[in-house]
Amino acid sequence: MNLYDEFFKRLVVNFPVKFFGNKEKYDFISCSVNENCGIKKFFGRQRAYVKIQDGCNNFCSYCIVPYLRNKLVSKPVEIVLKEVKYLVDNNFFEIYFVGTNIGKYCYKDNQKIYDFVDLSEKVLEEFPKIVLFFTSLEPVDLTEKFFEFLQKYRQKVFPHFHIPLQSADNRILEEMKRKYTIEEYVEKIEKLRKIIPNLILSTDIIVGYPSETKQQFLNTIRLIEKINFNWVHVFPYSPRIGTECYRKYGDYVPYDTKERVREVIKISKFLGEEYFKQLCKV
Repeated sequence: MNLYDEFFKRLVVNFPVKFFGNKEKYDFISCSVNENCGIKKFFGRQRAYVKIQDGCNNFCSYCIVPYLRNKLVSKPVEIVLKEVKYLVDNNFFEIYFVGTNIGKYCYKDNQKIYDFVDLSEKVLEEFPKIVLFFTSLEPVDLTEKFFEFLQKYRQKVFPHFHIPLQSADNRILEEMKRKYTIEEYVEKIEKLRKIIPNLILSTDIIVGYPSETKQQFLNTIRLIEKINFNWVHVFPYSPRIGTECYRKYGDYVPYDTKERVREVIKISKFLGEEYFKQLCKV
């Protein structure tokens, strides 16, 4: 089995048709790509995308993704470097690392174990002309090692970070099986802003979690305003068959969930407008 075969292996998935809609589509997904192949161009784009990792084993209580792609698989370092070289040779100098959970990248070769920070540093060392972009990073992935990397390479990393929050109430975070507290989240954002003063910050919020009270929702509103996100992606809680939350609460969703969504969108638009007004000052 070659390196690409190993990376692109997928699990057989058998969930109810009413959940996925087309059972056959998900019975077996496999992809085998020749090791000598590589993406060289992204037509109509200035940025290029390199998938470095797939799978998630966080098992947040509301999320179905780990049941579909729970095996963490990381693309070999040599293949990532080869793909980046293809792109740089074709005049792409903005490289976007993507994956299901890129902060959990981990690959072992004959010499060492590479984590997400190691891979990012190796790519920037070998291709000094590029700028790296990161997709969503979990709060727990913002380690001291990552902050040291960012301090060293802050001129080579695009200053936008998407750090999911989901809720600003510790009890809800605990029930969601999120592995951080509000205090830890705020501390890490403060560290990011010390390293990158012009930080562009976005987040994900879930409102209407089955046990979320109005007061707990207001806690989230207050923290959004305090942190001053540049924009917020807000999602109404959606029951997913097979998750821990569904087993506990079934199809229950608070009656005012849509109203909560609208309130977060309103605040997000205001924060975004204030931010871009500052950018557009003459």
